[in-house]
Amino acid sequence: MQRAVLIKRMKMNLECELRQDRKNRIKCINCKKVYGKVGEVDISKLSTSCSKPSIFQMSKNLATSTIKHLANGAAAASSDQQKLRFSICESCDFFDADSKRCNSCGCFVNIKVTWASESCPEGKWDSEKLSKASGKCGGCGRKKT
Repeated sequence: MQRAVLIKRMKMNLECELRQDRKNRIKCINCKKVYGKVGEVDISKLSTSCSKPSIFQMSKNLATSTIKHLANGAAAASSDQQKLRFSICESCDFFDADSKRCNSCGCFVNIKVTWASESCPEGKWDSEKLSKASGKCGGCGRKKT
Protein backbone atom coordinates (compact mmCIF):
# COMPACT_ATOMS: atom_id res chain seq x y z
CA MET A 1 0.00 0.00 0.00
CA GLN A 2 2.77 2.49 0.91
CA ARG A 3 4.65 1.60 -2.27
CA ALA A 4 1.64 2.62 -4.40
CA VAL A 5 1.42 5.98 -2.61
CA LEU A 6 5.16 6.56 -3.12
CA ILE A 7 4.91 5.75 -6.83
CA LYS A 8 1.91 8.08 -7.17
CA ARG A 9 3.84 10.92 -5.47
CA MET A 10 6.82 10.36 -7.73
CA LYS A 11 4.56 10.51 -10.81
CA MET A 12 3.16 13.85 -9.68
CA ASN A 13 6.64 15.40 -9.85
CA LEU A 14 7.59 14.02 -13.25
CA GLU A 15 9.54 15.94 -15.80
CA CYS A 16 7.54 16.87 -18.86
CA GLU A 17 7.77 14.48 -21.78
CA LEU A 18 8.01 16.89 -24.68
CA ARG A 19 6.64 15.95 -28.08
CA GLN A 20 5.76 17.81 -31.24
CA ASP A 21 2.00 17.83 -31.81
CA ARG A 22 0.01 18.08 -35.05
CA LYS A 23 -0.10 21.88 -34.77
CA ASN A 24 3.73 21.99 -34.80
CA ARG A 25 3.94 22.93 -31.10
CA ILE A 26 6.17 21.59 -28.34
CA LYS A 27 3.79 20.00 -25.82
CA CYS A 28 4.06 17.72 -22.77
CA ILE A 29 2.19 14.46 -23.17
CA ASN A 30 1.65 14.23 -19.37
CA CYS A 31 0.38 17.64 -18.31
CA LYS A 32 -0.60 18.99 -21.77
CA LYS A 33 1.41 22.18 -21.21
CA VAL A 34 2.29 23.93 -24.48
CA TYR A 35 5.75 25.49 -24.55
CA GLY A 36 5.50 27.15 -27.96
CA LYS A 37 6.02 26.51 -31.65
CA VAL A 38 8.82 24.32 -32.96
CA GLY A 39 11.75 26.53 -33.93
CA GLU A 40 10.61 29.43 -31.73
CA VAL A 41 11.46 27.76 -28.40
CA ASP A 42 14.91 26.88 -27.09
CA ILE A 43 14.23 23.53 -25.43
CA SER A 44 17.54 23.58 -23.54
CA LYS A 45 16.41 26.65 -21.55
CA LEU A 46 12.95 25.37 -20.56
CA SER A 47 11.89 24.44 -17.05
CA THR A 48 10.16 21.18 -17.84
CA SER A 49 8.44 20.00 -14.69
CA CYS A 50 4.86 18.89 -15.18
CA SER A 51 2.47 21.62 -14.19
CA LYS A 52 -0.44 19.60 -12.86
CA PRO A 53 -1.63 21.13 -9.58
CA SER A 54 -0.71 19.37 -6.36
CA ILE A 55 -3.35 17.55 -4.30
CA PHE A 56 -3.18 20.41 -1.80
CA GLN A 57 -3.73 23.04 -4.51
CA MET A 58 -6.62 21.09 -6.05
CA SER A 59 -8.23 20.78 -2.59
CA LYS A 60 -7.83 24.50 -2.04
CA ASN A 61 -9.35 25.22 -5.47
CA LEU A 62 -12.30 22.92 -4.72
CA ALA A 63 -12.95 24.57 -1.34
CA THR A 64 -12.83 28.07 -2.85
CA SER A 65 -15.12 27.05 -5.73
CA THR A 66 -17.60 25.38 -3.39
CA ILE A 67 -17.79 28.47 -1.16
CA LYS A 68 -18.37 30.72 -4.19
CA HIS A 69 -20.99 28.30 -5.55
CA LEU A 70 -22.90 28.22 -2.25
CA ALA A 71 -22.63 32.00 -1.83
CA ASN A 72 -24.19 32.32 -5.29
CA GLY A 73 -27.17 30.24 -4.16
CA ALA A 74 -25.82 27.06 -5.78
CA ALA A 75 -26.95 28.50 -9.10
CA ALA A 76 -26.43 26.47 -12.23
CA ALA A 77 -25.29 28.03 -15.49
CA SER A 78 -27.81 27.93 -18.32
CA SER A 79 -27.65 24.83 -20.51
CA ASP A 80 -26.46 26.92 -23.47
CA GLN A 81 -23.72 28.44 -21.31
CA GLN A 82 -22.69 24.98 -20.06
CA LYS A 83 -22.38 23.66 -23.62
CA LEU A 84 -20.36 26.71 -24.69
CA ARG A 85 -18.03 26.43 -21.69
CA PHE A 86 -17.47 22.71 -22.23
CA SER A 87 -16.69 23.18 -25.93
CA ILE A 88 -14.15 25.89 -25.01
CA CYS A 89 -12.57 23.53 -22.47
CA GLU A 90 -12.44 20.62 -24.91
CA SER A 91 -10.44 22.74 -27.36
CA CYS A 92 -8.08 24.03 -24.64
CA ASP A 93 -4.47 22.84 -24.31
CA PHE A 94 -5.00 22.26 -20.56
CA PHE A 95 -7.93 19.85 -21.08
CA ASP A 96 -7.15 16.22 -20.30
CA ALA A 97 -9.62 14.27 -22.45
CA ASP A 98 -8.93 10.97 -20.65
CA SER A 99 -9.92 12.18 -17.20
CA LYS A 100 -12.10 15.15 -18.30
CA ARG A 101 -10.05 17.39 -15.99
CA CYS A 102 -8.44 20.77 -16.36
CA ASN A 103 -4.67 20.55 -15.92
CA SER A 104 -4.53 24.22 -14.93
CA CYS A 105 -6.77 24.02 -11.84
CA GLY A 106 -7.35 20.26 -11.49
CA CYS A 107 -11.16 20.53 -11.59
CA PHE A 108 -13.49 18.04 -13.21
CA VAL A 109 -14.62 20.08 -16.20
CA ASN A 110 -18.05 18.44 -16.50
CA ILE A 111 -18.89 19.76 -13.00
CA LYS A 112 -17.09 23.11 -13.19
CA VAL A 113 -18.95 24.25 -16.32
CA THR A 114 -22.33 23.73 -14.62
CA TRP A 115 -21.67 26.09 -11.68
CA ALA A 116 -22.67 29.67 -12.60
CA SER A 117 -20.14 31.15 -10.16
CA GLU A 118 -17.15 29.43 -11.76
CA SER A 119 -14.74 30.87 -14.32
CA CYS A 120 -11.87 29.46 -16.33
CA PRO A 121 -8.49 29.80 -14.57
CA GLU A 122 -6.96 30.66 -17.95
CA GLY A 123 -9.53 33.43 -18.60
CA LYS A 124 -11.29 31.69 -21.49
CA TRP A 125 -14.79 32.00 -19.99
CA ASP A 126 -16.27 34.01 -17.11
CA SER A 127 -18.69 33.37 -14.28
CA GLU A 128 -22.40 34.19 -14.42
CA LYS A 129 -23.20 36.00 -11.21
CA LEU A 130 -26.92 36.20 -10.41
CA SER A 131 -28.37 39.63 -10.10
CA LYS A 132 -29.48 40.29 -6.55
CA ALA A 133 -32.21 42.50 -7.97
CA SER A 134 -33.88 39.49 -9.60
CA GLY A 135 -35.43 38.45 -6.27
CA LYS A 136 -35.11 34.77 -7.16
CA CYS A 137 -33.34 31.96 -5.38
CA GLY A 138 -30.09 31.01 -7.08
CA GLY A 139 -30.57 27.29 -6.50
CA CYS A 140 -34.13 26.65 -7.63
CA GLY A 141 -35.16 29.90 -9.34
CA ARG A 142 -38.26 30.36 -7.17
CA LYS A 143 -39.09 33.72 -5.73
CA LYS A 144 -37.37 34.45 -2.41
CA THR A 145 -39.69 34.72 0.58
